[in-house]
Amino acid sequence: MILRPIVVPFILHHHLMFHHDNAQPHVTRIFTQFLEVENVPVLPWPSYLPDSSPMEHVWDALDRRVRQTVPVPDNIWFLIHARTFF
Repeated sequence: MILRPIVVPFILHHHLMFHHDNAQPHVTRIFTQFLEVENVPVLPWPSYLPDSSPMEHVWDALDRRVRQTVPVPDNIWFLIHARTFF
């Protein structure tokens, strides 16, 4: 519903490559075959290299920033009502 009408034309129109992290949904046979049939180029990527993924560093920095500004809930009541405080 999303890949064929939106993602594939965008990738092909802009001459991009599909980049994934080898997560289970990305490496299933049906998804891999779909990418081949649609002629979507896929960036070769090792099975697991978190240090070479720039996104991992972005998530780490964001996590540190959020932890500095939002206190970690220390009981179940605070966890349930945390959204009302922030």
